[in-house]
Amino acid sequence: MICLIYMFQSVLKVLESPNSWDAFRRAGGFNGLLSLVIDMEGALSDPPQGEVWKSLGHQPLLDLLLLTLHILALAVHLHTVNAHHFETGGFYERLAEALLHLGCFHTERYEKNKFDGEEGFSSKTSEDNQSPGMSFHQFVEASEAPSSPSTSPQQPNLPVTLRTCIKLLSYLDQFATGTYSPLELNLGQESKDTCEGDKEKLNEPAVYSASPPVHLGSGPQSMEDTLGRSRNAALSISTVCTESQFRFTCDHVILHPGAIRVVMSLLPSVFTPEDPQLSREVQFSLAHHIQAMVKSERNRQVMCEAGLVSTLLTHCQCMLLAPNHPLHLPVTRILEKLSSQAITHTDLRKFLCLGDPLMCLANKTAMQSQLDKPLVKDPVSNGHSTEAATSSGSGVKTLKRTFSLIHSTTRSESYVGPAIPAHQIISLVSMTSPRTFRPHRVSSSPAFVEFDMSESGYGCLFLPSLATVKGVTADSISTGGIGGDCRGFPPTAGVSLSCWFQINRFSSACDSHPIRLLSVVRHMSRTEQQYICLSISFSAYDGCLVISTEEEAFTYLDMMEPEVCTPTSLPTSLRFRCSSMLVPGQWHHLAVVMAKDVKKSCLASAYFNGKAVGTGKMRYIQPFPGQYVSMDPTAVIDVYGLIGTPPLWKEHAALVWRMGPAYLFEDALSPEAVGVIYTQGTAYVGNFLALRNIDPDAESLPLRLVPEERISFGINPAISTLTTVAQIREDYNEVDCRLIAKEMGITSRDQSTPVLLARNISQHLSGTARTIGAALVGHFGVRTFTPRSASNGFLYVGGPAVVLSLVAMAPDDSTLYAAVKVLASVLETNPAMQQEMDRINGYKLLAFLLKMKSNLLSHRTFQLVLYLSSSVDLSSGSGCLQNTPAFQALLCDLEVWQKSSDNLDLSVLNHFAEILKSSSSDSTTAAVMHSMGLLPKLLFKLSDPTVTVQKVKIISGVITSLLKADFSPLDISRLGLFLVYTLPTLSNTNEGHKISDSDLSQDTPGQSSDPASLIWIRNQMLFALCEILNSARLLIKDQQKAFFDALGSDWFLLFLQPHLHPSTLKLGLVLLIHFLSSPSQQTSFREGVLPGTFIDSIEEPSAVMDNLRAHSRSYECSSTTCPGFDVLQGLLIRHSGMPEIYAALAALLLGKKASHTAEGDVHLDDVLQSLIDSQTDSPAQQLCVEAATLLLELVKVITQPVPLTKHNSGTDASWEYQLPASVMQFFCLLHNLRPRDPLWSSPDFLHALAGVVYPVDGSESAIEPCIMSEAEDTFKTQTNRKPVCDFIRILLMDSLLNVSANTSTHPLILLLEFCPDGASLGQKQGFQTELLEFIMDIIYVLSQEEENSTHLISQDSQSERPEGQMGTLMENVVLFSKTLLQKLYSGTFLADSESLLNFLADQIVVALEKGQTHKEKMMSALYSCTNKVLLYFLSQPRQTHEEKEVVIRALQTFMERWDVVMATYNSNANFITCLLRCLLLIRSCSYPEGFGCVTQKVRNRKTLSVLFATKSRPLTNRADITTDERELVSLAEACWSKVMTERQHMLEETFKIEISASHTAETGPVRMMDISPLWEEMAHKTWQLFTESQKKKVASGSHNTFEIISSAVLSALGRQSKESVTVQEFLSYMESHRLRGHSMFENMRTNHLQLQTSVWERVSSKWLHVESELLRERAVFGPGPGVLLSRDWVQDAAEGPNRTRPRIRRKALRRVQGTLCLGLRIGMSDENKNKIEGDTEPKILCEVGAEAKEDEEEGGPDCDRLTFFPVLKETTAITEDALDPLTPEPCSHTQDCPDIRIILQELHPGAEVKAKMCVVMVSGLSVTEGVLLFEKESMLLCEGFTLSSAGDVCCRKHHPSSVRDSSISTTLSKELPKARCRRWPYEDIKEARFMRFLLEDNAIEVFMKNGLSAFLVFLNRDHVSAYKRMCSVVPALKGRGVAEVIANAK
Repeated sequence: MICLIYMFQSVLKVLESPNSWDAFRRAGGFNGLLSLVIDMEGALSDPPQGEVWKSLGHQPLLDLLLLTLHILALAVHLHTVNAHHFETGGFYERLAEALLHLGCFHTERYEKNKFDGEEGFSSKTSEDNQSPGMSFHQFVEASEAPSSPSTSPQQPNLPVTLRTCIKLLSYLDQFATGTYSPLELNLGQESKDTCEGDKEKLNEPAVYSASPPVHLGSGPQSMEDTLGRSRNAALSISTVCTESQFRFTCDHVILHPGAIRVVMSLLPSVFTPEDPQLSREVQFSLAHHIQAMVKSERNRQVMCEAGLVSTLLTHCQCMLLAPNHPLHLPVTRILEKLSSQAITHTDLRKFLCLGDPLMCLANKTAMQSQLDKPLVKDPVSNGHSTEAATSSGSGVKTLKRTFSLIHSTTRSESYVGPAIPAHQIISLVSMTSPRTFRPHRVSSSPAFVEFDMSESGYGCLFLPSLATVKGVTADSISTGGIGGDCRGFPPTAGVSLSCWFQINRFSSACDSHPIRLLSVVRHMSRTEQQYICLSISFSAYDGCLVISTEEEAFTYLDMMEPEVCTPTSLPTSLRFRCSSMLVPGQWHHLAVVMAKDVKKSCLASAYFNGKAVGTGKMRYIQPFPGQYVSMDPTAVIDVYGLIGTPPLWKEHAALVWRMGPAYLFEDALSPEAVGVIYTQGTAYVGNFLALRNIDPDAESLPLRLVPEERISFGINPAISTLTTVAQIREDYNEVDCRLIAKEMGITSRDQSTPVLLARNISQHLSGTARTIGAALVGHFGVRTFTPRSASNGFLYVGGPAVVLSLVAMAPDDSTLYAAVKVLASVLETNPAMQQEMDRINGYKLLAFLLKMKSNLLSHRTFQLVLYLSSSVDLSSGSGCLQNTPAFQALLCDLEVWQKSSDNLDLSVLNHFAEILKSSSSDSTTAAVMHSMGLLPKLLFKLSDPTVTVQKVKIISGVITSLLKADFSPLDISRLGLFLVYTLPTLSNTNEGHKISDSDLSQDTPGQSSDPASLIWIRNQMLFALCEILNSARLLIKDQQKAFFDALGSDWFLLFLQPHLHPSTLKLGLVLLIHFLSSPSQQTSFREGVLPGTFIDSIEEPSAVMDNLRAHSRSYECSSTTCPGFDVLQGLLIRHSGMPEIYAALAALLLGKKASHTAEGDVHLDDVLQSLIDSQTDSPAQQLCVEAATLLLELVKVITQPVPLTKHNSGTDASWEYQLPASVMQFFCLLHNLRPRDPLWSSPDFLHALAGVVYPVDGSESAIEPCIMSEAEDTFKTQTNRKPVCDFIRILLMDSLLNVSANTSTHPLILLLEFCPDGASLGQKQGFQTELLEFIMDIIYVLSQEEENSTHLISQDSQSERPEGQMGTLMENVVLFSKTLLQKLYSGTFLADSESLLNFLADQIVVALEKGQTHKEKMMSALYSCTNKVLLYFLSQPRQTHEEKEVVIRALQTFMERWDVVMATYNSNANFITCLLRCLLLIRSCSYPEGFGCVTQKVRNRKTLSVLFATKSRPLTNRADITTDERELVSLAEACWSKVMTERQHMLEETFKIEISASHTAETGPVRMMDISPLWEEMAHKTWQLFTESQKKKVASGSHNTFEIISSAVLSALGRQSKESVTVQEFLSYMESHRLRGHSMFENMRTNHLQLQTSVWERVSSKWLHVESELLRERAVFGPGPGVLLSRDWVQDAAEGPNRTRPRIRRKALRRVQGTLCLGLRIGMSDENKNKIEGDTEPKILCEVGAEAKEDEEEGGPDCDRLTFFPVLKETTAITEDALDPLTPEPCSHTQDCPDIRIILQELHPGAEVKAKMCVVMVSGLSVTEGVLLFEKESMLLCEGFTLSSAGDVCCRKHHPSSVRDSSISTTLSKELPKARCRRWPYEDIKEARFMRFLLEDNAIEVFMKNGLSAFLVFLNRDHVSAYKRMCSVVPALKGRGVAEVIANAK
């Protein structure tokens, strides 16, 4: 034993020389030492096993073992080749196995026991925040202390084996970190003195920071570095850390990770049965010590490269699986820390399969069963649900999945493993989560090479043969590189460098070391000096980027001097300041572009992280190195590159930096190209020749960034290999081999030194020769690392489906959150997973799973889903819309969140509102949401009776924002249709009393959680439409037109119906005013409204199910045109008491848009005044006649003595007085503002105005008592009409002063001629009499007042002179006088003779005084009217006292106004003759019944109602007149004498006839008795001519006036030739169309539900397929090789004419039948239920659906049938008796047929079936009935279906066969076929041929491009029409003639 120790000490002395390290390896030293350790099996057990070990004692054996380990460590520690050999040769694994069997480690599986009874230890450690009771350092000190009974109570009494384990583990820890203490090796007391000197030399501590797989050179320089490094390290350790505690307090760098693997392999075996608690404390402390060691990123990466993850998954499974295991937490943390850096896909699969979840155990069970299987063929009864393979000689076990994963814990089958536990999913969260909030593509670490200048002071990547320049005669000289011809240098177009780098630690001020990104060195043959021609680096002093093209000699730093060259004006170097951008620990991208310019210059640009830093002009690279201006023809210039610091420039510094991917292009990159390179990120591996767009918001990227021949090299450490220089010679060439060997300081024949070669990823591209790659050169301080993220590993184990299975397996909220978090992290950090997720429709699958887990959804899970859909940024909280598929599948499907416990559906709606608000300025988001069909879904949500008030508010806000940002006519139509859906029926008249206005306010009505009222929902959406109309987007006329065209004019009238709630009517009226604000819309509305315009414009919604039905019925609703304003008037007069109506109509009158005011009392005066004020600043616009007419009609309803309806808006009826006054005051103010508007002369307006004051029909009997008694009603009527009369007074005054009498439609005439239909003569007489007297008063006022200060002298007439205005007045007076005369003679003017004559006389006086122009004409007209009026009154009847009084008053007034009436101007002889004729008749009392134009006898004048308030004019004061005959005669005689006195001579001169028959009294006037008969006869004739002419004038005047007014009215209305209907008929038509709209929306809802059901079933089937892929053999959760699941492979009748050739295919999944599917559960018999339950297979998600039970005879021959011909036995053919009236309803008309839903799953939304045909499908020996459906782009083969007689698709289970041909029906399979549907796109059809079936031409065989075929037999010879249809739609068959094909077939 002592000899062996001495021999080992001798070996140690030999190993002090580095020259012996290679010899030690070649001599098999490692194998010998390991053999010794292996031979010591059981030597350290207590007691030792074996007599030899017992005799030697424990301590000497331990010393021998430690000495052996020390020799191994020394041989490996400083020699890279030995370390590489020890690592790759499996020596660490052999060492771990040998140490495990020494006896001190416990090898029994004590972990099988659960840790239920060790709660005390677990609680203790958890309370200490993951810190053990004693540290591993303390246990090491305790193990080194001498064991004695007097041990301190603080020091544990360690058993011998446990003490030995601690010592060995402590030394392995030192081995890993390279630290040794002087007291560590104890060779025994007997050898202590003799070996003391050696021990001092051997046990000198040493620390090294790296041990990379590169060669430590054997040259003099390498030897010097090695020895110097050892001495320096020993000195530093001995002086700084002389205590052993240094090993556990310093943050060590792991140099030999294999030793840590050995420690973790031994960790589970550190146990002694003597003290289990102490053993676990030791384990716990050791695990925490390892966890602390992997705390640094460098150590994690080193351990990942060494494979510690695999070691943990292999040796620490029990700790990772048991959450209550004491070591679970530290070991899990170690695994997570390592996996966050790198984990291979193999290790990831191992981690997912820890504990054998799901079907993973089937492999082991099968193997175990195979081992336990007896030789005899007896069935195995081992408690496992397995079944033996039936084939002889097969040892493969066949297993059957019969479990559901979520409930797998309750299963008893031993081969069924549990679900993945929650703690394992949480670990995946830690493994996959990104470590930064920056974009992962620029923050994730790429594969890199690290250069630590504090170790050796140098380290670089050497790129040999970057370019080679040959002389003209140097072709025979061999060159390096890979490719064809030599690559020239410098490049002619320029050069560009692109690289990723990271600075971990900057160099200090005293040891500044630059960061050399690229140095290009070239050397000309036959010369010794090498020159640097291009240098790109970061300065160590100021951090500036330095670009230099100066030729410098490549030599030692202290000898470098720039070459003396010819002075030039261009600089040879540029500096760009970017020190502030260099952030330690962050990856940066640098691009340097040197674009070749003229005259040896170039334009250099630098880009940092994709952004330009600076640009400068500098000298370009010289053609030849140094001062050479030419080269020898036989010379060769070699160019190579250096990334980093070469050994020649060795300089120790604190600098640590990393180099990632680097590219060199021989072209000048554009700024856009640099930005594209930066956008690709750190993980890009390629040559930028086929780029794809990573950022969806960015523009499309170019397909190829640079030409491939311009790429010099692309270096990515991920594409690297570990080789030797000898292998490089074999693989590449001798030149590069020699160059690399020279740079590394080794021989070119070396076969043992590892060389890391990062291959040139561009070496395969076309072009000239390129460098082979970059060789890593360095001794210490250089290392490489290639990250392998867990998210990338999922691509190799199943893709996103594996992560989705974690969601499916989640049993609680926290696990579900963790699973979704894993998915979000994986998709964020791996674009490939994102693409795969889109490919498999993973987001729909996730939505399906979340819907099934709705009871587990929480708000935090919802936040993750928002982040997953890229609609919210967790760091900033801002909302956007990036991931459209995720947003559509997860958020737009509101049913996912509907049943969640946290009301997440409200959160989804709020999120919609937030993202629309945040992107209000950008309509892209709204457009995307529109494209997803969000609006119909929200409308369907509103139609739900259970929708709450809070949801309605949010939904209305979302719809408003959505349509404000972007809308289409279809969206507006859908919203309008929904509002029509909310309207009640016309018979429902109590809606207005159902709920008050206060309950329908904009505030929350009632509780937010209460169901919302349909009225309130309707009002919310109407208010939303008002907001949309007021939005900025709708200010565009084209948008407005599209908006209104989508709704139609009749849609607005639907919301003004009298049975609706008043709040709805207010909003509907506001919308209508918006609609009518457009002139074009107003014109169309005026011309006519067609009911049903809106409904007819909407395409009739067709449900998906309609494709399987016969032709649906069509709606036909009768409709006709009706003027829109007539309908509006009929609707609004029912609500005359609502001030909002008047405000809205006033806005329409002015062309303004009405606004919806807040709830409460509307002050109409304020609203109208604001409208007036708005007109002062806005340009004048023509007023709307119809709006004014409607206002007057509403006023008429209020002012009538008996209103049509009573609407009391308040408690009092003051509105009956206030509303008319407010409206008429508004008209007055508007007239004052715009007196010349055509409105005031519009016939419609004036007739409506007259209609307000027109007497009511039948009011004579009702009003007369009121007049006589002056009752309250009369007073109220007069009070209401007073504002109207005042406005009429103002209007008439203005027209008399400013409107010419020559106007065809004078307001005065239009008012007088108004007469409504059906008015009586009394009404007409009363209205015109009072109106004429009212006008007489107005004229009296205008003619008598000298100055008119009224508004009638407006700004418009300031240019006119006052005399001009008076002239207009006089002309109008003449016109009025003529009109008055006409009305008098026509009998409609019941005037008082006295007042009328006085009026005419006064106007004659005014004309004489003020008349300026046409005075004679006016005087003549006035006198003519006066004369005729006088003659009219004198010729009236004189039978009664009242009639006589009229004549007496006329004569008296005539006598009183004699000077005016009989003035000189009035010299008409005919008038005087007629006057004398009248006086004679009166004197003689002839014709008492009247002898002129007698008026029609009507009611007395005094009974007329007082319509207008007229002024009383002063009359002549006189005494009461006695109306008797005597007085009348005396007045007549007096008048006669006075006329004869003045006009007798004139009469005689005119007629040439003497008046007097007697010639005696010539001096005095002729008396009446003395009239000559001749003159009397002449007077009689004159009177007759006068009366006849007056009658003709009256008739012709009335007719002309009627024609003028009628044409004016008709032209204004514009409907002379249009048919119209009454308002009531129009409303009835509207109601029929409303019912149709209601049914249309119901159909839309039904279609939506059907589509949702189909999508659900389709996704459930997709999930079943995903499950089967995850659980199949060799899948991630399935059994391993050699184990097959039952019936997973079947034979299928395949393609080709044979159709019976079998092929193997995987079993297809059956659609869900009889199981839970979207809540639709159909009845099944118990037998079927048991059959399905007994044949189910394991599912990851429970109760989604069952897989199909495959028929045993599927694809096989039928034993009963050998041919296609009918069998010779009776079959139950379908007869006519079967088609009785009791045939069941077709399946396509029901919702519960599962077979029909199979077809619905294949029909896409919006699909339209063009044709349906019933066929018989022949496949092999199977003949089944089916249906062939032709779509637009494909055809569907539906097996197991038939067509009913009406054309409906029915399943064969619920409907008899439609095959009537007995020969075909007998061939059908006796059993009902399984329903299935296959889709064949037309473009996949290759051929179609006519075939024969049963010797008849009735079939077509269709061949697909994939080899499949279908033999279709058509009934009723439909095969020809089917072939024609195929030829029209199938591209491969187009252009074929049917007859030609048939002929060829025959």
